[in-house]
Amino acid sequence: MKNRCILKKYAAILALTISAIMFLPTACTKEQQEEEEPVIPDNTITMTTSASEVEFFISLIPGDDVIIDWGDGKISNINDAYSSYAEVNIVQYCFSHSYSGAPAHNITITGNILILSCGSNQLTALDVSRLPTLRNLYCDKNQLTTLDVSRNTALTTLGCYDNPLTTLDVSNNTALEKLDVFNCPLTTLDVSSCIGLKSLYCVSNQLTTLDLSRNTALTILSCYNNPLTTLDLSNNTLLKMLFVQHCPLTTLDLSRNTALEYLYCEKNSLTTLDLSKNTALNSLGVHDCPLNSLNVRNNTAIKNLVVENCLLTTLDLSKNAVLTYLHCDNNQITNLDVTNNTELQELSCRGNRLTASALNDLFRTLPYCIEEGYFWGAIAISGNPGEDDCDFSIAEERGWNKYHFRKSMEVPVELYLNI
Repeated sequence: MKNRCILKKYAAILALTISAIMFLPTACTKEQQEEEEPVIPDNTITMTTSASEVEFFISLIPGDDVIIDWGDGKISNINDAYSSYAEVNIVQYCFSHSYSGAPAHNITITGNILILSCGSNQLTALDVSRLPTLRNLYCDKNQLTTLDVSRNTALTTLGCYDNPLTTLDVSNNTALEKLDVFNCPLTTLDVSSCIGLKSLYCVSNQLTTLDLSRNTALTILSCYNNPLTTLDLSNNTLLKMLFVQHCPLTTLDLSRNTALEYLYCEKNSLTTLDLSKNTALNSLGVHDCPLNSLNVRNNTAIKNLVVENCLLTTLDLSKNAVLTYLHCDNNQITNLDVTNNTELQELSCRGNRLTASALNDLFRTLPYCIEEGYFWGAIAISGNPGEDDCDFSIAEERGWNKYHFRKSMEVPVELYLNI
């Protein structure tokens, strides 16, 4: 009887122990769930802003909707967009929202978003990892220090310029065609996986090397204002536009870039530049380089030529029949003949060694720029030894006006932006 009571006692203790073990995990799980953040669904973008007013653009397939939680208790959808614009198979919606109170807000956007443009919103965080179908992302002019696009494998355009990004991994973005990382303090940029890349803007970073050997589809490269000492473009045979100003390059081999139309390589350390293979060249800027010669005889398509602050003593323009703008200031040129440049409209040859006789000879070769009594030719000759003694009436008879302080021809801004 005694033994039976002992057994009952131990059985009761064992039952209590098992019950405690069964219920203990459940209690812990509840505590953990209370501490965990809410689960964020797929097809969701989150961002944190410190701005008092935000504005962004979202593109969707016609018929789709989005839900925007502004982080202050207010919810919006496409009916709250202040404008919309329909394109082929896509609709763009424009949203704006104003805040009062707390300086930072977390915004959540849920929907099948194809394009997001959220630039200039003082964003300190942006999470697009739950949106693998995103095609274009523009998040420029914010305060982002990190940006994870590793899961956005459908991305074709990424514009994240003017952000304090120190690293950017695009190794998974094999569909990328356009990348703009202008004015980010990047020290490295690996685009070797982006074999379909067509446009690369990596201006004003801290890149010392740039490997483009696998980017054979590249047509536009703007990498100026980087400490690049070498640049191999031998595999980029489709390149049309190249901007490498303010890079300490000592050599630049363009012999295989026969499709090149725009070249700007000012303020480098180039002593020679062979353009004999670049017959499609339309615009050329090579000022502030220690060049003592420049052969453009094969560049018969050239319209805009800037070769200022170099060491040229001669400049043969006899084959450049469509030349429209010529700036060759501050060289050592003693004679200049523009007889064959019948399309010329603007000529600046200040600061050279043109005597009065040489200037008069130049004036006689100027094309006629008179139409119904209007003179539309512009020429600047100041800083030449013959400036005061030359006979400028020769130029005036041909429809040319004298300009003393003309700025150097600047690169058209559209070439730097979305071409």
